[in-house]
Amino acid sequence: MSVFRRFLYHLGYLARETGQALDRAGCFLQGNFAYREALYLSRHRQIMNLVDRKPIISPQVQFIAPNAAIIGDVAIGAASSVWYGAVIRGDVNKVVIGERTNVQDRAVIHVASGGGKLERALPTFIGNEVTIGHGAILHACAVEDQAVVGMGAIVLDGSRVESGAVIGAGSVLPPGTVVGAGQLWLGTPARFVRLVSAEEKQQFAVQCSQYVELAKMHATECGKTPDQLDAEQMAALLWEERSEDYLSSLGLLGKEEDVMAAQKAYLAHERQLAASGAPKGSGKPETKISSSTDARQQVSAGH
Repeated sequence: MSVFRRFLYHLGYLARETGQALDRAGCFLQGNFAYREALYLSRHRQIMNLVDRKPIISPQVQFIAPNAAIIGDVAIGAASSVWYGAVIRGDVNKVVIGERTNVQDRAVIHVASGGGKLERALPTFIGNEVTIGHGAILHACAVEDQAVVGMGAIVLDGSRVESGAVIGAGSVLPPGTVVGAGQLWLGTPARFVRLVSAEEKQQFAVQCSQYVELAKMHATECGKTPDQLDAEQMAALLWEERSEDYLSSLGLLGKEEDVMAAQKAYLAHERQLAASGAPKGSGKPETKISSSTDARQQVSAGH
């Protein structure tokens, strides 16, 4: 980063922090008249720049979990997925992840800045169709295409896991170790046990494809808007323990969409009232049914 860019960065940071401090001071001076946000949102960011280091995420990345953390100089290829609680931190060097790779729940991927046991800066490179198991730790290493790092395994600085190799669950690969292509290593410290069989390779390939498809489902669910979630909740309430006979007895058979529209209008109306500070229940939204309140009473009758 040039001196001028660093100056602009710190100037912008100073301006933002000063504005926030003035806002807090003003709220304090207003006392009872101070406005306080009623909803406390999480400050967590899935994808975060670190000064001049910023993640480069392919538009075709399949899924990044809401509570995952991708920080700094990180590049992720198409159809890859980063699951819940995973941390990929490229703060002092870079992390490169290929295509169709899955970084599973609570996995940690980091880099080395130099000065450690190997006394040199090391990035982390992960190839295509790699499986990083739950809770695994990869630190300043290289994992080639179609390799598997098992659950809770640790791969340390300067190690290289070649194509199609497998590091067993809970194993620890010491710094500078090279695992040959298609080999299975187990233990603490990990040692060569045998070659990976053709059946096992096929199984790992299938699991990798399954993660690509599973990621699509999670991405769809996590990407829903508040309105979509409200609509699904209303639909669930409408159909819970209700048969066609029950709806017919209420005169609502064939009017399910109207009822859901009335419920949605009611919810939107209540939100508007809350935002404006008006008393709850003021006025009624227009619906196809007599009123949204009547619709709620109708669909909830009999409970």
